[in-house]
Amino acid sequence: MASAKTDLTLWKARLGSARHSRQTLGNSDDWTKFEQYYLGKYPGGGLSMNYTFALIRSVVPLIYFRNPRVSALPRKSEAVERAEMVENLDNWLIQEMNVKREMKRSIVDGYLCGVGVFKIGYDSQYGYAASNTVKAQVPLEDGKVADMSDETLTSVDEDLNRIEHHADINPGMPWVLRVHPNDILVDSAATCIEDAEWVAHRYYRRLRDVKADSKYTNTKNICASHDQDFASQSDRDRHTDELAGSSDGTQPTNADQAEAKSLEWVELWEIHHAPTKTVKVLCMGHDKFLVDQPDELQIDGLPFVAYSFNPHPTSFWGISDVRTLLPQQLELNEVRSLQQKFRRHAVKRLILQRGAFDDDDKTVEEKMMSEDAKMILWCSTDKSPDEVAKELQSFIPQDLGVWSESIRQDMREIAGMGRNQMGEYDKSSRRSATEAGIVQQNSQLRTDERRDVLADVLALIMRKVNQIIFKNWTVKRVMRIAGQEGGYTWKEYTGQDLAGEYDYRVEPDDALPYTRETRKTEALLLHQTLQGNPRINQDELLRHLLGSFESAEPGQLIMKLPAEMEMMMAAEAAQNQGGKPSGAGPRPGGA
Repeated sequence: MASAKTDLTLWKARLGSARHSRQTLGNSDDWTKFEQYYLGKYPGGGLSMNYTFALIRSVVPLIYFRNPRVSALPRKSEAVERAEMVENLDNWLIQEMNVKREMKRSIVDGYLCGVGVFKIGYDSQYGYAASNTVKAQVPLEDGKVADMSDETLTSVDEDLNRIEHHADINPGMPWVLRVHPNDILVDSAATCIEDAEWVAHRYYRRLRDVKADSKYTNTKNICASHDQDFASQSDRDRHTDELAGSSDGTQPTNADQAEAKSLEWVELWEIHHAPTKTVKVLCMGHDKFLVDQPDELQIDGLPFVAYSFNPHPTSFWGISDVRTLLPQQLELNEVRSLQQKFRRHAVKRLILQRGAFDDDDKTVEEKMMSEDAKMILWCSTDKSPDEVAKELQSFIPQDLGVWSESIRQDMREIAGMGRNQMGEYDKSSRRSATEAGIVQQNSQLRTDERRDVLADVLALIMRKVNQIIFKNWTVKRVMRIAGQEGGYTWKEYTGQDLAGEYDYRVEPDDALPYTRETRKTEALLLHQTLQGNPRINQDELLRHLLGSFESAEPGQLIMKLPAEMEMMMAAEAAQNQGGKPSGAGPRPGGA
């Protein structure tokens, strides 16, 4: 068995090999450049048309989920009730963990870097061990049970709240965060996250926090580190000591130096190894592992989910959309810059003979640029004005506009986005309704494919989150679910009570725009369909309809009817539908 020192050396070599593979197959050295293009920072100056930004901002609203929801389908008949509880829990967690925000950020990574990565965790941001957590429930007054949103799990480590401060990561709760691809390495043989032997996640922490975190060992001699081979220029700029010197150019004081010392960064690599189900944390400049223990988050595979809109045939690293558009983008910038230069050259200019006017050169220039309708310049020679002044002729080539539109058309074809999808109005020619429908259908194919990719990603994320919950939620919690007779009921549960095999499904159509007009139309249709149905709470149905109108106040508009009138209306409605009124009488709050 290899020694710890030999094992550490081996893992450092593996990380170096994986980084080289990422550079070769994923072109990771260009990711920072693509990010700069997205920010509108193009080389060479001049005028640029930031199509990279326009493409990504046009696509994100089309493929992300407006209201992410997961359906849990039981694989066994006895798990039907549990599946409903799992579904309610998952949809609550999606909101609680801010999955929608993380998916939006990851879509940008997918377009810039060719791959998007999510990390699933539990209890704390920088690793989890059950020994660091106390599972205890604080009882409420009058013997009531706490709602599941009232988290009662607390960490033993009192310093944890001080050194970990992410708002979406709480003790005893799962979390999902997007990870930038530049902070991820996988073994060189991996073609997807599922067949990866290991995944390494790089993150930076304050030196003082690393030494204060009880999850780490062997931190006595650790120092601030920045491995130049692994940190990109943007990483080095971002994590350089903030107070290396005073802003006024003077030497820093002792207080400045002490503050700078407290802000030093440590670059750490967290490695999740699938064959041994272990997790290791190392620092390139340190001679010992900070963590080397069983990985309690490897329940349903590695705690990562990754995807690519343009998969590489033989590699984990996908193909960046920005890379495919790069030649056209640079050419478009050059055309735009030429248009700008020709426009400047087209400004009328005069060549004047020096000394040909009574006024000095400055006065002549001021008069030429004057706003006055009448401007007089007196020649001091016997020559005519045509001999002392000559107008420069200039023009703007019309072909530049044609070239610009041709390049943009090429970019739209590569991206699979038409004018309309980019937010433009196509008026180049008249189209029939049939032709417009075919064009719209074909343009949606690639968008639907990417939306479907994200649907699979969300389903897989929630599957992994559930496996963590089934194992770690051992205290009683309470969930609110819809009752069969209307209203809500409360049920106690633990993670073990919900454990089981489920099929998770996300409807991609949830990403389609949902406007107030759409909501109003659906409410009207629903009211027309269910009006008078004795099995439907009519007050709630009417309240739903009124709620779709912005100016309506359902509480003030709905008047409570006498019980006799409600029964009569229910009987009349049932008779009109060819049925019989229910013998149970009207339900509370409805007909």
